[in-house]
Amino acid sequence: MLEDASVRSPLSLRRFGWAAALVVVLAAASAGGIVLISRPSAQVDGHWRLETTADLWPAEAVSCVSFTDCWAVGYERVSHLSNGAWANVPLPSLGGDQGAVLFGVACPTSNGCWAVGQDFTSEQLLVAHEVGGRWTLTKGAGSNIEPEQLNAVTCVGPDDCWAVGFIGPTGENSLFQPLIEHYSGIGWSVVNSPGLGSGGDLTAVTCSGASECWAVGTNGGEDELAASWISPLIELYAGGQWTVAASPRLGGPGGLSGVSCASAEECWAVGHSGVEPTDQPLIEQGLGGSWSIASSPRIDASNGAALLSIACPEPASCWAVGELPPVSSSRGAATGPTTNEPPEASLPPLIEGSAGGTWTVVEGPGVPGGSGTLNAVTCVTPAQCWAVGGTLPGVLIAENTS
Repeated sequence: MLEDASVRSPLSLRRFGWAAALVVVLAAASAGGIVLISRPSAQVDGHWRLETTADLWPAEAVSCVSFTDCWAVGYERVSHLSNGAWANVPLPSLGGDQGAVLFGVACPTSNGCWAVGQDFTSEQLLVAHEVGGRWTLTKGAGSNIEPEQLNAVTCVGPDDCWAVGFIGPTGENSLFQPLIEHYSGIGWSVVNSPGLGSGGDLTAVTCSGASECWAVGTNGGEDELAASWISPLIELYAGGQWTVAASPRLGGPGGLSGVSCASAEECWAVGHSGVEPTDQPLIEQGLGGSWSIASSPRIDASNGAALLSIACPEPASCWAVGELPPVSSSRGAATGPTTNEPPEASLPPLIEGSAGGTWTVVEGPGVPGGSGTLNAVTCVTPAQCWAVGGTLPGVLIAENTS
């Protein structure tokens, strides 16, 4: 089973945007928190229903073995959907005094998942493994010296998984560089990836099969001083190696946050173009390995908008989710440097759907407090999808799986 994963990719809380501010508040508060989880109705008609959950913290990624068996991961937490209800599942200690976040998760079987992220204290990558409902921490293949993070993971099978992220920067004049790791059933290993003179970061990965995968992110100049990202980055795994694929010019800055392939011939990627407060969602289509910018609705929002994740269960049928961002922050590494200021206000999550390749904005369910973000979406079938994210702090959502 192929799983799509995408995520914003901070190196530290400085680059975590409004999600970082949320983590800070949650870490300082009591164990209460929230996870926002939505799913479509039985018909793919654009109708999404809010499924409330209690005592769960916001989630960054989700993976489902079936519509009733899913895992969501995030800050110091994992949540499991089974027997019709979401519940917290214990984790080993993930990080030091600054905590840790799992940004991506993939479950190739009903008895095994992988999750990846970063320990904020050491600025080293995290890899977590689930077997039979129990999670353990295992080592990735990172340097254990340079700052590094894994943002997303996807599995073609239980012994064939890919994870992507970034490594660096290590000093004032160094840049972030893409990091790619592979799991072969024995252990994780670093795989050669193209070096980018301008720097870069991979935030999402998906595979159409064992011999072809796509990873997306940003290609640009973010350095230790948080200079701006420049353009989307697309990389292709084929013929046993990763190469940089041609990406359409935007005419300005932008980045990609999510990617999904319905078949070997058709893939879609989402992100944003421009800068706040006038940035807009970006949707790109890959046909036969050639990428182009797709037509998408313009969002009338005072502080811009971005799509963070996409799932395409069949050709020309996709869901994409994201945010109308908080007033006081920028977004993560996939779309530009961020601040660590608490958000003053946020707007409802953004949901877009595609039928036959035509994208429309879909009215989502109301969320507590009227604000929140959907960080990830996955689909088991065209009519069975889950999206996860979080609201601003202070709202506890009770579970409702009816």
